Amino acid sequence: MTIETLFKNLKKAVAYQERENNSFYEELGMRIKGYFLNQTYHSCSSIELTYYAEMTMLKSYLACITKPSKESFTGLADAFLYDFIAFSVIPKDKEDKARLLFTSLDMCHRILGILTCLSPQDAKIAFECFLNVIEDEIEMGNGVRYKNTLFPEVFILYDLLTDNNSSALLNKYIGDTPMHSVYKNFLQLIDSDDEDSIDLAIDEMVDYHLMQCRNDTYQREFYSRAWRFIPVEIWAFLRLRVIRGKTISFVKNRMIKKSIPFLMQEKYELSQTAQSLKKVIYKNYISNKVEPTV
Repeated sequence: MTIETLFKNLKKAVAYQERENNSFYEELGMRIKGYFLNQTYHSCSSIELTYYAEMTMLKSYLACITKPSKESFTGLADAFLYDFIAFSVIPKDKEDKARLLFTSLDMCHRILGILTCLSPQDAKIAFECFLNVIEDEIEMGNGVRYKNTLFPEVFILYDLLTDNNSSALLNKYIGDTPMHSVYKNFLQLIDSDDEDSIDLAIDEMVDYHLMQCRNDTYQREFYSRAWRFIPVEIWAFLRLRVIRGKTISFVKNRMIKKSIPFLMQEKYELSQTAQSLKKVIYKNYISNKVEPTV
């Protein structure tokens, strides 16, 4: 798949959503506001919330790369939070999670979204949920997938962003499996000032994303629609570079360049609705106190 085809399909998906599902989208938004008022959640709430999250994500991403604004940046941050809460926080037991067909691969995408634009405290909560999903999968006899790509990326970026050391835990799950060269190459350049080498490393990651986002098999890392369009695994790397005080304004890749204004934000703010939902759900499901903004 080419970058042009990907952007063309994104525009088609958002146009169809606005033409056919706008009323449904608005109705879901009203239901979500009701969740933090009556504090009633269940598996059905998760399904509704993930629909709303994907719709918000695609709409905000298209706005972000065509007409960047604070509203589109907030929409993306909201969507990453909603998507994480829907699958990882609300379902309290294994049975609920099993009904949602949630896997550690799904969690990889969601935690990378959290690492991109939410707080280190949110990342710690997300990482604990990630570990629980992994253990549940192993208990059910399912092996760890994508040991050389998204899986180690989550562990490494989590450690770098939160000043933790999960290397022993990562080794427990993947053994001596080496990280894929496209990710390893960029990681080695994370603090570099060699713009040409960084651009080349980004091009390689984009090429890999485009190869793995074809929808010919669900076993590809970026098979699902939202993560096919949004290269969150690349965003998370670039965001780490920004946090460490390095610029990314020079990036030339056509798929990434349009996202640079979003990724170079000093901080991201959630909407009032997202802040309220987060506060209530974290209070009811998680003991940690988490800041409403990041």
